[in-house]
Amino acid sequence: MNQVSSRAALLRSCAVASAVAAACLGALALLPRPPFALDHVRILSGTATLTAEQLEQYRHYLRLNLSVDGVFLLGQVMTWIGYAVVTRSRVLAASIAIIGIGGAGLDLLENEIRWSVAARLADGAATPAIGTLWEVVVGLSFWASYVAALLAAVAIVPFGRAARLASAVGVFGIAAAAARYEFDFLPSFLWLIAWHVVSAQFLAAESKRG
Repeated sequence: MNQVSSRAALLRSCAVASAVAAACLGALALLPRPPFALDHVRILSGTATLTAEQLEQYRHYLRLNLSVDGVFLLGQVMTWIGYAVVTRSRVLAASIAIIGIGGAGLDLLENEIRWSVAARLADGAATPAIGTLWEVVVGLSFWASYVAALLAAVAIVPFGRAARLASAVGVFGIAAAAARYEFDFLPSFLWLIAWHVVSAQFLAAESKRG
């Protein structure tokens, strides 16, 4: 009985964390941006010349962005843990956890790249090609989410009606992956919000099943 209660409590925590992750993504979209073109690749590579005032505005934006994104990443990790807990196949559960949490690690890495490079720019240092490296890490972090969500979608198919919406959104991540090369990161960003919303609903429903 205690084991069932612990599992339910963990899934409730994961459901709440996933909802918080979705809210954080919405907050990221609404954060006030600096009053100049925000091209991270050019800024991080040093090819976009910012004044001292603009660089401080950029760093202020990063402080807000990375703080909110840090909370999002915690929610994302809990989401993958939730899917690993409900997945019946140990191999599939481990794959979801490893790939999903690995993607969160890549996201954290790209955050640290941005923050570290912004600090070096404030010191007057050049940062050649770092913008390209940052963009590669961002792309890989999204791909980890696509793959982990697809595996989760496959894993929850047997769960019936309650899992259908989450499963469909998980599979749709592949379309978001393809659209990224045409429309940049906006489709992936919107998909991530939807994924965490439906994941919160699914994991909450599973927590009630014990």
